[in-house]
Amino acid sequence: MTSQRLLSGQPSGQLPRVVLAPLRSGPAPAPALDAGQRRVVEHSGSPMLVLAGPGTGKTTTIVEAVVRRLAVDLLPPDQVAVLTFSRGAAAELRARILSRMPAAGQAPLVATFHSFAWQLLRAHAPERAPRSILSEPEHLAFVRDVALAPGSALRRLWPADRRKALDSPGIIDELVSVMAAARAQGWQPQDLVRHGAAGGPPEWIAVGEFFAEYLDVLDLAEGSDYRIDYAELVYRATVLAGEVDELAGRFRAVYIDEYQDTDPSQVALLRAITTPSTTVVAVGDPDQAIYRFRGADVRGILEFPDQFRDANGRAAPVVVLNRTRRFGTQIRAVADRWIEPVGLGALPREARESHRKPQCDGPAGKVEALTFRTAAAQAAGVADALRRAHLDAAAPVPWSDMAVIVRSGADIPRLRLALLQAGVPVEVPAADEPLAADPALAPLLTGLRLASLSPETVQEHPGPSGSQPDMPAFEELESFLCSRLVGFTPLTLTRMMRKLRAAEKVLAAAGEHGEDGESRRGRPARPSAELLVDLLRPGATVPAGLDDATGRLLDSLQDTLAVMRAPAASVADSLWALWEHEPEGAPPSPPTSRRGGGQGDLPVEGGRWARELYADALAGGRRGFTADATLDSVSQLFRAAERTPAGVRAGAFVDDLARQRVPAAPPASGAAFNRDCVRLLTAHRAKGLQWPLVVLVGLQQGSWPDARERVGMLASQQIGPDGLQPPLSRQAALADERRLAFVAATRAERRLVLTAIASEAEDQCPSDLFVEAAALDQVDAEEVVRGTGRSLTPAALAADLRRRLQDRQADRGLRIAAAARLAHLSQHLPGGPLCSAADPDRWWGLNAPTVSESPLVAADSQVPLSASAIEVLGKCSLRWMLSRKAEAKAGRSVALGYGSLVHAVAAAVIEGHVEPTAAAMSEALATAFGELRFGAEWEAEHAWSRAQADLGRLATWFEVQPCLPLAAEVEFSTPAGADSLLRGSIDAVLSTGAGYRVVDFKTGRSPISKEAALTDVQLAVYQFAVGSGGLELADPGPPDGATLVYLGKSATGRGAVGPDLRHQPALDDDSWLIEKVDTAAAIVRGEDIVATANDSCARCDVRALCPLQSQIDWTSPEDGPRGDDGQ
Repeated sequence: MTSQRLLSGQPSGQLPRVVLAPLRSGPAPAPALDAGQRRVVEHSGSPMLVLAGPGTGKTTTIVEAVVRRLAVDLLPPDQVAVLTFSRGAAAELRARILSRMPAAGQAPLVATFHSFAWQLLRAHAPERAPRSILSEPEHLAFVRDVALAPGSALRRLWPADRRKALDSPGIIDELVSVMAAARAQGWQPQDLVRHGAAGGPPEWIAVGEFFAEYLDVLDLAEGSDYRIDYAELVYRATVLAGEVDELAGRFRAVYIDEYQDTDPSQVALLRAITTPSTTVVAVGDPDQAIYRFRGADVRGILEFPDQFRDANGRAAPVVVLNRTRRFGTQIRAVADRWIEPVGLGALPREARESHRKPQCDGPAGKVEALTFRTAAAQAAGVADALRRAHLDAAAPVPWSDMAVIVRSGADIPRLRLALLQAGVPVEVPAADEPLAADPALAPLLTGLRLASLSPETVQEHPGPSGSQPDMPAFEELESFLCSRLVGFTPLTLTRMMRKLRAAEKVLAAAGEHGEDGESRRGRPARPSAELLVDLLRPGATVPAGLDDATGRLLDSLQDTLAVMRAPAASVADSLWALWEHEPEGAPPSPPTSRRGGGQGDLPVEGGRWARELYADALAGGRRGFTADATLDSVSQLFRAAERTPAGVRAGAFVDDLARQRVPAAPPASGAAFNRDCVRLLTAHRAKGLQWPLVVLVGLQQGSWPDARERVGMLASQQIGPDGLQPPLSRQAALADERRLAFVAATRAERRLVLTAIASEAEDQCPSDLFVEAAALDQVDAEEVVRGTGRSLTPAALAADLRRRLQDRQADRGLRIAAAARLAHLSQHLPGGPLCSAADPDRWWGLNAPTVSESPLVAADSQVPLSASAIEVLGKCSLRWMLSRKAEAKAGRSVALGYGSLVHAVAAAVIEGHVEPTAAAMSEALATAFGELRFGAEWEAEHAWSRAQADLGRLATWFEVQPCLPLAAEVEFSTPAGADSLLRGSIDAVLSTGAGYRVVDFKTGRSPISKEAALTDVQLAVYQFAVGSGGLELADPGPPDGATLVYLGKSATGRGAVGPDLRHQPALDDDSWLIEKVDTAAAIVRGEDIVATANDSCARCDVRALCPLQSQIDWTSPEDGPRGDDGQ
């Protein structure tokens, strides 16, 4: 198994400890039952609906009822069935029933609906029973193969005007959803065709014919190849039950747990195997009906009394279990407020009222509602609350007694990382976390995508209409190459990209032909991502001029990708090749147990990254927690890869992960947790579980509740029991979200914490759910502005002790005690340091300043400076050092990319290539706009709409100019001050008759003040360059002022048109500028690099590396410096 290959968990020479459980001497004692439970246990001979809210003892009730049927009514075990919705729940029910039986014997049938359907087919129609059931990845692969086969019905009959939809990466998911919904409602393939032709989605005609084709392919399989999917399994069992008369009433007692989760096909199967005199007891809670996205229909439980009547035609009675033992009145008050607006259909009024007002036997409990300014503050606040609960001297809460619940699995990776970094151990259910969203797995997933982008793979596995796989964005490739797996650094990658772009320019200038056979002369430069992908394809030429270390790194990566692209390589094989990647020239690491065999070998298989992760895990502490979590995620990824059928390419596997169709672990793994950790999971995953302390994170407007319209491409939600049904209304979607919040809140036993972000700056506000709860008298509401005191982490403790130690006004005994505790914390244990922050060798500021062997600027050279560098050096020299010299700044954002495109369009107008009209400029922008990588389609649409407004203002500005600017993108290099060389590029230069006015275009929407423009360094540097003759102009002249043109904001004031402008008069006195230039040059020359807090810290792109970061208040971000060089 993969997990065994990744880590050999048992150390050499040690045997596992085995503990034998004592033999059971008799049945477990009968539990005490309340009146409602006794009524259910004693009921027999007719249907009954049991409404059981959270903590009301429904499982106990089912167990005792089954025991009574077997031990008192003496029903044979094979005539009693218990149906539930997961293997784990079935196993628990079976064990509890057997523990209550007086002697060992045959157990009743306890199974999931799907297992029950399979057993019916095998027992009564073995020739129609499948040999196995298609798992979800197998089902997706099977549907994909049939749908994309040459001449398939889907290809032949798909509407011609919508053929592009076949290129959608989610088309296979949509096909599966439509077929499952059709079978759940009892539809035949021809029903889809008929409704598609009679006003339904026209695609249904092709889908219906494909559905028939798919079923034919299923039925043609023989022997072990005869497999069907879950929806088809239940449908065929229902058909069988209708054909075999003896199956009706075959079971004299049937108990169904979680009945609110049934879909129409399961209800139909249940009706087919029961009669009015069958003891049919459906136990569930309509307030916990949260699986509509899986096909569950809450109408099943709400309409049960009418659908299941007794022998006299009377509706089934409704019994309510209305004593909850899980929580008290405080938590119930929040749950009541959230679920109150949700109706309970036609259930009897008395039952509705009793169900919504249960008696709470638990302690009152506590509920808190906390708001934070930012997402980071929210994560820190959650971590602090968990640590304080765990370290509470009066009543410490074990980590495993706490849970953090989120609305979406996409929120888990970021929150897990934040908790781990705060020292909170976290465990995520394997089947809950979306692997594709885990940042730790990004290098592996990107590598798999790159392996699928070889020309051979693209030709063999086109998309549904012949499309090629999506090319990774440059940011994704940058993160991949600079990951610990591959080994590049941002600096080596930047240098390599310069070589690639230089080579591309040479080819274009020489008129070389590309792969398409066309000359590259005059064609726009290819995107950086395309250049990198070409470099990583088979046979690619390594650019000349690379240093040896970079060349070896690139060669070793190309070798690994070649192994992954082998024709016979499965997804798991490709993943193993990548996991075992050894960056050439990397420092030596301890050998693995497979290769070394020595006693000191690390028990891990893989390459350098694997060994580093395992070493971090052994060291413990924050890095150990993070490494543990990463290794867990890698193991889950391998399990998912190994479950992927043969023939599926790696790119399709990654696509399935991205749509969260491939779970991290199979459903059989259940919800088991095995470590003393805080549980981090989604609200859907939390159902059926409970903890003393629960935190609900992210009750944001637009996120929770998330009532967005969910209309699939093929509209599977419109398939109804009697034909077409309208899409889900917003009211129904909000009801689903309230049910989900109700489920999440009722997981708490003693304490419930609700969190949200309230920030006008980040356009975030708490949702209605949060506001409703915070308004209750039972809830303590608080706005957390600066945290809740000192963070209870080892690093914070060390910092507090250091303050005590360095406080010369403090008592000497207190300082000695602080020193002793720091010494204790700094000791090194076998697994690593107890607290690395307590080690004086790691204290910033104590060591002597680092002196470079080679100066930043040669002694005989001038100090090169740009306008933005002068501004940055004037505020924080460390930011300049990290972002400019070390090139450690964050990747290029979409906003910067957009700004570059607009600047290029403006330059094209000035150079005469594009007409100065909004329409012409928009057309020019459209050719390159698609290269921008937006997170969602609406973001791209919003950006395009904004671009039209920006270009409209630019066209107006051009229109009011007496003539077009003389030049665009004018570069300059001119000496300044005592020891500097000013460099940069000016967007536009205008001739005014009295001299030259310089212009800088801005796409931002926050202009500086008019007063600030008078001493703006960037404009002053440009004017200085004009006055010093640093520009190559045909007729040099003096500067005549400078202008900032804000294309993102319209001018204000009476009669104002076009963009907002900021002016700087002619630079008559440049002494203030020279003073700033000399100061900046002195800092660079003296290499006086110091972190300095300033008003730009909130926008600093290297703040994660700043030693002052934790001492800076981020609550009032302000604009940082603007750059003439894009920084």
